[in-house]
Amino acid sequence: MLMTLQSNKIYGYLLMQKLAACMLVLRYIQYLQKVQAKGNLTSNRLTNIQTQNNRLQTISSFAYTHDKVGNRLSKEEPDKRQDYYYDRIYRLLQSLPTKIKNKGKDKENEQKEENYSYDPTGNRLFGPKPIEFYSYNRGNQLTNDKKH
Repeated sequence: MLMTLQSNKIYGYLLMQKLAACMLVLRYIQYLQKVQAKGNLTSNRLTNIQTQNNRLQTISSFAYTHDKVGNRLSKEEPDKRQDYYYDRIYRLLQSLPTKIKNKGKDKENEQKEENYSYDPTGNRLFGPKPIEFYSYNRGNQLTNDKKH
């Protein structure tokens, strides 16, 4: 009994030390970075997110656009843009990356585009890469996932 009580005290002490260390790390991260997120209040959609260091220099920045039903149409970073295309029933068909050079003046398509296709029921058959394909049984249950 004495051994269990002593080990519980040691365990509790170690747990408190870990918790204190985690809190210190979180405070340090908060000191180093400032994250700002902006959105459209009427639609509850994220439109911008920006991370800055303690000198207010931007570390990362993303801007998003959406269609009327909330599908993402684009994601833009300082050096690249990702455009998304959907079919008439809002299924993702293509994601097309574009590199932006010289502050948006020159653009070139990357070779990392993603394409998707679906069966008449709406199950994904291919995508995002051509070698990733899926098959389903009569109950629309996934039977083959070539990705995994």
